Amino acid sequence: MKQHMRIDNDVDNDLITSYQESAINYVVNAVGGCSDDDFYKENKEFNLAVRMLTDQYYRERTASTMNKATEVAYGVQSIILQLKPAYRNWRQEKNANISDRES
Repeated sequence: MKQHMRIDNDVDNDLITSYQESAINYVVNAVGGCSDDDFYKENKEFNLAVRMLTDQYYRERTASTMNKATEVAYGVQSIILQLKPAYRNWRQEKNANISDRES
């Protein structure tokens, strides 16, 4: 994570971890399911969205400024829109496999 964010010290490790956990929750809640789902393990798009959002949280460190509320980065929103149907398809396949085994 810190390599993506171009941070080479350990001063903010706890803060970055907290932002990363929040980013994971944000993306998973937007897409569906829970973070323990196999869908999210080794999912490059999910990992990229989490890295991008963690970086945004770290750089801005606040939800709003005096002038305007900060929005989630466009790239993150785009990835979420791509992950939603992929997650639905994964879930349907998983449920179909469970049904086949029970038959």
